[in-house]
Amino acid sequence: MAYLDELNLQCYARNNPATLTDPGGTKPVGFAPGIKPMFLNVAGCVHVEFGVKFLIPNEFAQQDGWVVQQIKARTKVWDCNGNTLVDEQSGPFWEAISFMWIWLAAKVPDPDDTFLFSFAGACTRGYHIVTGEVKAGASWDLPGDFKEGAVPETGTFPSTNKPPVGWNKIGGTPHTMKVTWDCCNKQEVSVETQPFFSPLLTPVVPGTDPPFPL
Repeated sequence: MAYLDELNLQCYARNNPATLTDPGGTKPVGFAPGIKPMFLNVAGCVHVEFGVKFLIPNEFAQQDGWVVQQIKARTKVWDCNGNTLVDEQSGPFWEAISFMWIWLAAKVPDPDDTFLFSFAGACTRGYHIVTGEVKAGASWDLPGDFKEGAVPETGTFPSTNKPPVGWNKIGGTPHTMKVTWDCCNKQEVSVETQPFFSPLLTPVVPGTDPPFPL
């Protein structure tokens, strides 16, 4: 866990912890949420969906706050003769999901977030990698540069191309998907995820739960 605004852990008490305290927990607090994989759908050449839920410690679940995810992506595609068809990178960008949204959706099977890749990949080979890092802030107001539609890839989630203040002060939880395919002489699609997904076992990548001071 970390304080988002300052590295000085006595800042909340204006450097006078003996007489000034924060019993109400109103100082913004950062932590790494857990991630639970919900589904992995793979169809043809090539359509992949990887859905997850974010896990917030109970002590923060009904507070105002946000889960923020940094995302970067890379796609490279060749035809069956080895000629490059696509060579693209996107990000980094940041998308935000409110604690209230996560709390309300906790008991339904729908994911909080889905990595989606769809490409008309017949007669191609290639890969697509999405790298995410997930962090959370309790009692924290989302910066004003997060706006719906600011980054088209995020849909209706508030998003920005600028890192939030304090982003590098706390650790995060990894959230990745790597798709590779060979749809030339055969129809092969391989997917690797973090957290690892299995229809028989859906482990959780633990966050800072319970949180602890730095």
